[in-house]
Amino acid sequence: MLILRGKRLGFSLEESREIIEMYNPSKGNKDQLEKLIQHIEIQKTKLKQQKNDINKMMRDLKEAKNVCLEALCEKPQ
Repeated sequence: MLILRGKRLGFSLEESREIIEMYNPSKGNKDQLEKLIQHIEIQKTKLKQQKNDINKMMRDLKEAKNVCLEALCEKPQ
């Protein structure tokens, strides 16, 4: 169950395993929770970059399509 949750959050199997193995209720799990927060922030940064890359690619595709459409609308010489 925890592995699947890690997968949904974008963590590798190794990252999920590392976090799960840190479980230690006698210490209040402070270290585990801090590690989880660290991985969450790293994942958020990766996703933000991917989103920016996708947005740029969408703009580039739109521009390329518009150039093609303009070329199709031009009268042949």
